[in-house]
Amino acid sequence: MADFPGQVLAALERLDSKIDAIRESLAQQRVGLATLETWRQSVQEQHDRFREHADGFEKRLRNQEEYMTRQKVYAGIAAVICSALVSSGVGFLFHVAKR
Repeated sequence: MADFPGQVLAALERLDSKIDAIRESLAQQRVGLATLETWRQSVQEQHDRFREHADGFEKRLRNQEEYMTRQKVYAGIAAVICSALVSSGVGFLFHVAKR
């Protein structure tokens, strides 16, 4: 029985040591979590920037497609006008040649 207080003190010291180890582990985990959160925020910001760039590229591509479509329509109209002018010119030449 005389050694009981010494055993209790030794057990308390071991518990204190384990508690300190747990605190240290928790502190390291907090640092790790803070690092992960910083990394996550960085990745999110990068994603947002890339999304903005992608949206800009998509808008420019749509504008370019609309421009190309307008150019094709203008080329088609010009072809019809040229065809009509050539037909009229040939008809005029035949008319003049018959005289």
